[in-house]
Amino acid sequence: MVQSQAGQTKIDQGLKGGALPMLPYVQFGELNAHGGVQSQESIDFSSIDGQLYGGSLNGSAQLSWQKGWLMRGRMLLSGVDVHSAFPAAGIQGELSGDSRYSIQADKLALFGGNPVLEGSFLLKKGLIDGMDIVETVRLAGSGDNNAPVGRTHFDELSGRLTLGNGVQHYRQLKLSAGVLSASGYLDIDATRDLDGHLQATLE
Repeated sequence: MVQSQAGQTKIDQGLKGGALPMLPYVQFGELNAHGGVQSQESIDFSSIDGQLYGGSLNGSAQLSWQKGWLMRGRMLLSGVDVHSAFPAAGIQGELSGDSRYSIQADKLALFGGNPVLEGSFLLKKGLIDGMDIVETVRLAGSGDNNAPVGRTHFDELSGRLTLGNGVQHYRQLKLSAGVLSASGYLDIDATRDLDGHLQATLE
């Protein structure tokens, strides 16, 4: 809904179950945006809240189109089911996070295709599929360097994420899983190739 009050144009928009044209890969249970037109070339959404993948979203955004299309703002997530949001990632857990983001494109039709994001995250009560880190550390201690396939259940996994040009950089990674504690970094390039280092200890 768009309305004028005291010479200012206010905007209140809502979405019930679905995706935004600029973010077709994100399914919202609900999304509400409140803001106003700042100029002929920008809109400031001072409050954004919604529900997605079992969790909640809060934040803000500014959309401008002076030189191409640009959206930037802050996003806070709480209680998001990672497996529902990213089913191919091979990881489960309850996600919370705080990040700054921007999305830019020369044309509106291309908007949303290359987001840039930087922030912190925390995953609780989750698991990593395809890798048994506890058993890997135990075998390495006995001189066996073969990494067993399996699962790693963890209590918490935290770190910082930088995303841009399809490349993901995970830094300050910390994982706690009962007797296991680990830290390190991970890079995932645009072709999904992995590179990183993990230092783990068993108590």
